[in-house]
Amino acid sequence: AAMAGNPRAPVCQDCHGTHDILHTKNPLSKVAHGRVAETCGRCHMVIFAQYRSSIHGNALYEKGVKEAPDCTSCHGEHGIRSPKDPSSPVYPTKVIKTCSSCHEEEGIVGKYGIKTEQVETFKESFHGIAIRYGARTVANCASCHGVHDIRPPEDPLSSVYIKNIPKTCGKCHPGANIN
Repeated sequence: AAMAGNPRAPVCQDCHGTHDILHTKNPLSKVAHGRVAETCGRCHMVIFAQYRSSIHGNALYEKGVKEAPDCTSCHGEHGIRSPKDPSSPVYPTKVIKTCSSCHEEEGIVGKYGIKTEQVETFKESFHGIAIRYGARTVANCASCHGVHDIRPPEDPLSSVYIKNIPKTCGKCHPGANIN
């Protein structure tokens, strides 16, 4: 975006620092896994606040889960693209692949007891099949679970909390009820 002339696009020092550049493996680096969301949050404050209180942010910051996703896990690093760009990993038809990269990873789901049948049952559902054939307007993981504010289903603030399901499904299916 900077090379295309966008004056508001970040440049190297915005993320990496100026004279305090450290290797990404150094936990004090501004782009280390445990700090990259804070770095992105300097410009994307509302999104950072949502992420910070999400299941992923909670896993990273409160529980110290090294495998918890941060901004770059879903958006990439230097080639970040708009969700409207078909080459973006968060483009509607690619969200299932992006989420599945962790939610189907045996080393992650096994270690943390994450259920895996949701990915497979989604892929076999109407929504999953439609996405596989290129539908861009059908529900994907983010449509129901949220984007930066993903919460566990037992959380009353979760979009997939039992009492919130009619509202969540009703975004695409007017009149949806608990059934």
